[in-house]
Amino acid sequence: MCVLGYCAGRYRCPNCGRSYKNKVNLGRHMRWECNKSPAYFCHACDYKTCRKDHLKVHLISNRHLKNVAGKIRYPCLHCGKSYTMKNNLRRHQRVECGKEKSLVCYVCDRRYYYKQELDTHVKLKHNISAKIEGFPVPMHWKF
Repeated sequence: MCVLGYCAGRYRCPNCGRSYKNKVNLGRHMRWECNKSPAYFCHACDYKTCRKDHLKVHLISNRHLKNVAGKIRYPCLHCGKSYTMKNNLRRHQRVECGKEKSLVCYVCDRRYYYKQELDTHVKLKHNISAKIEGFPVPMHWKF
């Protein structure tokens, strides 16, 4: 037996029959979604929704990324970059995301996250080897 749209632990929409765990979600559905044409569409698949926030969640979901790239990708929820390996996402979040590049080339002021990248840059762009004894290492280089 249903009372005021509440049936067996769920709140059911009287218009379309969809059910929700709580009254707030049912109200949101009735206000923004029920009997409304989808206004937001995924460019890569057939997903469509009436809510912009739902499209954003879809776009960073592994289901969507697998459809687009052919394999699962792991997105950073802070900046949107995505990686094929979870370890690379963790490294990005730990070292890069939202952080300033702390290593600076003393010749041209270009900045890097990793010492190996800086060493390669100095060697290739400025023809200076970091392995030479007595190589001047500026104090702002962090090892």
